[in-house]
Amino acid sequence: MSTDHPRAPSRPQPARRLSRRHFLMTTAVAAGGAVAGLALPVAAWANDTIGTARADTMLRVMRDTFPHGPQIVSLATYQRLVEAMLDEAAADEGVKGLLRDGVDDLDARARAAFGRPFTEVAEDYEREGILRGIETTPFFQKFRWAGVFGIYNAPDLWPALGYEGPASDVGGFLHAGFSDIDWLPPGPSPEELLAQVQR
Repeated sequence: MSTDHPRAPSRPQPARRLSRRHFLMTTAVAAGGAVAGLALPVAAWANDTIGTARADTMLRVMRDTFPHGPQIVSLATYQRLVEAMLDEAAADEGVKGLLRDGVDDLDARARAAFGRPFTEVAEDYEREGILRGIETTPFFQKFRWAGVFGIYNAPDLWPALGYEGPASDVGGFLHAGFSDIDWLPPGPSPEELLAQVQR
């Protein structure tokens, strides 16, 4: 059922739409194959504020926390997010200590659990388990908010994510594509919801 209002201005469509299956497949590819993809000369993109090995670990954490496929979020985008954190660390001793100590703690946890540093833990679910153990820490929250704002608040990434942008300029989402996503199963109709409430 279309939710477009006849008086609503037309909205530009994203460059391409992703099916739910395609979205999940590209995410899985990124998560499963990213270890090999990180065999990069880190010094070529990251400053040496806390050491290149730690920067490599930070890149792994950022990609594991926001595991989109390369068709959606490029490696260069993840690198840019980490580089911004390292630039902040270069100017702020508190941030520098937070990142340095957080990476060292993460590696210590990985060695205790799997006998190797975090970046060498091959299975994505194993790395996820380690990250879940620190998800309430200031270190992890630093990555969380850097990724939320750096990825989901970046207009150049919106088309790949299937987001059409804010609708305030066309009167809100109700009459401008509120329910036009095609990668979620259809929910119950208003009549079905009403019937559930009246039981």
